[in-house]
Amino acid sequence: MTALRVGWLAKGVLFVLVGLLAVGLAQKSYVAEDADQRGALSSLAERPAGTLLVTAVSIGLLGYAAWQMWSVFGDREGLLAQVKRVGTFGLSLSYGALAIDGLRLAWISPERSPDGDGEALTSPEGIADRVLALPVGVVLVIAIGIGVLVVGAYHLQKGVRGEFLDDIDTDDLDRLGRRTLRTLGTTGFIGRAAVLGIAGWLLIDAALRHSPDRAAGMDQSLRALLDAPAGPTLLTATGLAIACAGVYDAVTFRRQRVD
Repeated sequence: MTALRVGWLAKGVLFVLVGLLAVGLAQKSYVAEDADQRGALSSLAERPAGTLLVTAVSIGLLGYAAWQMWSVFGDREGLLAQVKRVGTFGLSLSYGALAIDGLRLAWISPERSPDGDGEALTSPEGIADRVLALPVGVVLVIAIGIGVLVVGAYHLQKGVRGEFLDDIDTDDLDRLGRRTLRTLGTTGFIGRAAVLGIAGWLLIDAALRHSPDRAAGMDQSLRALLDAPAGPTLLTATGLAIACAGVYDAVTFRRQRVD
């Protein structure tokens, strides 16, 4: 389970970077395509020992994606549980694709990069384009979109009710420690729920319009927030919430109950 815990830490680092990127971009009143996990990996690659850092994060994400995929095949009863299974499947593919992008970024130089074709294959738009080309592609993308919405609702419920504390070991924490984790977790889970909700809806919209370009990466989800009334304020709040989610993942990765 060590690889899974490293994956949790890697996910936390990325969410902190994405949140900070979103906050910074909100102050400039626009959202660029780098306000997502890929942009966070690029930002990490520019740091000292960037290749090593991006490689470690990407390997961790691969482990996390594999665990998510494994959980898809666990025993689940009820319609909502089955829909959540589809959403989890979509998220595991997303993290796996992100890990591949990270390894490509770390080890393939611009001169040897396949002119963006690899990124097109692993981007939400590229995946949606290939799935929509299948005979039942529209149904599959809609199902994944609904699944992502259900996962978002599940995150919202866990955040509001504080149920995420049941997933970690808190026996050695004092009242202040528990309160701090609860604040970070509640804020973070609500922020993730907002982004997942937008992403799920944009996937459904892409399928209904048969327009893969409308499939949402995190950058498009954040852009949708910016286009709403009081957009910069909403984006700043969401960016801070996403950063809180990252801090929560990073400080609890050893406490996660993964058995």
